[in-house]
Amino acid sequence: MDCCSNKVYIKSKAKAKDKEGDYIDPDDWEVNSDELNHSFDSDDEDISAPKKVKQRVKKQGRKFKNDVDTNVMKVNMSALEPEDFTTGDPVFCTNCSAVLNVHSHLEQSEGEGDDNESRVWICEFCNNKNEINLDEHEVPDKESGESNLNYILEKPEDEADEHKQDEEVKGSAENVTDDASETPLIFCIDMSSSMSNQVVPSVKGSRALTRYDCIAKGICDQIEACKETKRKVGVVYFDSDVTVHGDATEKPHVIDSQENLNDEEYLYTNAEVLAETHMSQPANLTYKSLSDLVESTKPRGSTALGPGALTSITMAGALGNGATVVICTDGQTNAGVGSRGAYRGDSEWKDRVDKFYEDLADNANRHGVTVNLMSVKGCDCNLESLIVLSDQTGGQVNIIDPQDASYEFQSVLQAKTVATNVTVKVKLHQALEFKNELAQNLSAGSTLLTKKLGNVNANTEVTFGYKVKDPDQLALIEGFNIEEFSKIPFQTQIEYCKLDGTKCLRVISRVLDTSSDAEEVKQDANLGIVAVNAAQQASNLAREGRFREAQALSYNNKKFMKCNLKTEKDAVMYKAFKRNMKGMYDEVHEQNNKEELMQAAGPKPGKKKGFFAKMSDALSSNLNKQSHFTTEKLGQM
Repeated sequence: MDCCSNKVYIKSKAKAKDKEGDYIDPDDWEVNSDELNHSFDSDDEDISAPKKVKQRVKKQGRKFKNDVDTNVMKVNMSALEPEDFTTGDPVFCTNCSAVLNVHSHLEQSEGEGDDNESRVWICEFCNNKNEINLDEHEVPDKESGESNLNYILEKPEDEADEHKQDEEVKGSAENVTDDASETPLIFCIDMSSSMSNQVVPSVKGSRALTRYDCIAKGICDQIEACKETKRKVGVVYFDSDVTVHGDATEKPHVIDSQENLNDEEYLYTNAEVLAETHMSQPANLTYKSLSDLVESTKPRGSTALGPGALTSITMAGALGNGATVVICTDGQTNAGVGSRGAYRGDSEWKDRVDKFYEDLADNANRHGVTVNLMSVKGCDCNLESLIVLSDQTGGQVNIIDPQDASYEFQSVLQAKTVATNVTVKVKLHQALEFKNELAQNLSAGSTLLTKKLGNVNANTEVTFGYKVKDPDQLALIEGFNIEEFSKIPFQTQIEYCKLDGTKCLRVISRVLDTSSDAEEVKQDANLGIVAVNAAQQASNLAREGRFREAQALSYNNKKFMKCNLKTEKDAVMYKAFKRNMKGMYDEVHEQNNKEELMQAAGPKPGKKKGFFAKMSDALSSNLNKQSHFTTEKLGQM
């Protein structure tokens, strides 16, 4: 758990309230809506109009305020790398669910008897008194100073026994691995007729190259990279039908019946069987036949993406925890489940399509499958509906030039999964609350943040901002005085599954000093953490249809960073932040313009609240990138 500053900034709140009844914070950063019409990479004193400004509906300027400061932290999933496990089970506070740790204060119980194991833990987060019984070796060792605790919650065999009646959770022991480089990999590739479009013309007798030729080269390069491993690699094609080649050692299985392509239950059951029959051999035995197959196949027909994705993801999930599926397409699905045609006559067809992919994403996440999406540049692939497959499983969404397919495949697949089914909980002291987080992720009076990350790699990061609660709320905390608040505890709880199926809990605890001196806390501030937090939070707001708020948050964070550049490293971070945010910011601006124009024209049937206009593929891809943005990527900008 890394901090933007080594001290928590305790602001002095003004006593006055605004007309809405909210406390006025003189330190808030403010921006007028008119200022948001400019390109993000322009400095405040050098503003030029963005390239893609269309006519906007004239509205009175609105002011947006953001609480931007150094009260930001990040948690990197490299924290899940192997460490010794802690003896015993985690001890949770009965009131707020914090976990007993090295910073906790224990007192001897005053109960009867000579039981030295009976103690009282006064929770450092909520002051709740917890009666606990622990052996001496189960009490976190203060002398060690170790702030990380690592617990095994459930072993693989226990999990198998507990869920043996759940027919969806499968995977034999021979498929279990703790090596991310040998987890199963399935390519789910669009073979519709549009994939035969030329991208490189013939020159001096050389053959013209199609979209599929370039994609095939990228796949073959990845198969070649796996040829000395025991990784199971397979291919599933979709056009008007779905053709499962798997590892290319068996006769292809073709799903060509319209009835079957529109039957989810059949597709699920069929895919589980195909995982056994068509994915039995490792790449070191199949790479040659797989490469020959990929190079010789020709595009044809329509785009049954939904059935192809369902089949590939279900097969991958049946092969074992930590599998990866790469879906590559150049158009919208128009055949089978997940397409508009599958729900013909249903006025809510858009919701039905979205629900199909949301359920499929849940299934992938449950089985530890990471789904990466690749769409071809210049094509409308309706990523707005598909993106949930990657968002919920920790995958990437890339819009690629077919000629760069080899690089794009390598880039996506080099991120090795280190844990699956990851849920991160961050606990704050009762005097604090999170800021700029979605309401559905908050509980316990905004002191507990819960995020489901799906599958993660060692570079995955979660960031969060926090602040001191308003005076009215602080007054409700018995015996609390903000002026005497010199140290603040923080805790992150990461529940996850190792690749071998072991369910674990990692607890990371820290205590920070406080300061009311704004300049003091900014002296050693890590602006990189501010930049990553801004990208992630703005992405979350835009996904909710809160486009202007997303722009304002980005803009005010930019102003904060610009006013606090103290070193050459800070200046480099600031420039990288502007380069990174420009694409999403301008795309969000365009989307907001469309929304305002369509709202003025009146609501359309079948449109989600907050989304009158279809979200472009470019914006969908950008939001995915920003939600997964990290300090490492910032350093590469």
